Amino acid sequence: MLDQILNPSKEINEQFAPIVVTKLNGEVASGVVVNLSGDNVTLNTDLSDPNQRVNIDRKQVKSIEVSKVSPMPPMLLSMLKQEEILDLIAYVLSGGDQKNAMFKK
Repeated sequence: MLDQILNPSKEINEQFAPIVVTKLNGEVASGVVVNLSGDNVTLNTDLSDPNQRVNIDRKQVKSIEVSKVSPMPPMLLSMLKQEEILDLIAYVLSGGDQKNAMFKK
């Protein structure tokens, strides 16, 4: 788990892998696919905001590829204090259950 936090792009779970859409005019959009049916490709461009979406006309798409870069920021732990790191690990290992013994000091 620690390796995945320190090196988020080393191995990306396909559930969370962002998609890179390159349009015929060279514009690039990336995000998680929300809808790939009909005439549009809809991407969520901000995982913290499910309403942050972009629609791209499929006729304007040059390519759709899986990104090799994780949406999780690299060096995440360097941005956190020790207590925040311990809280993060406790949260992940407990499955988010705040009553779990891992959250007790």
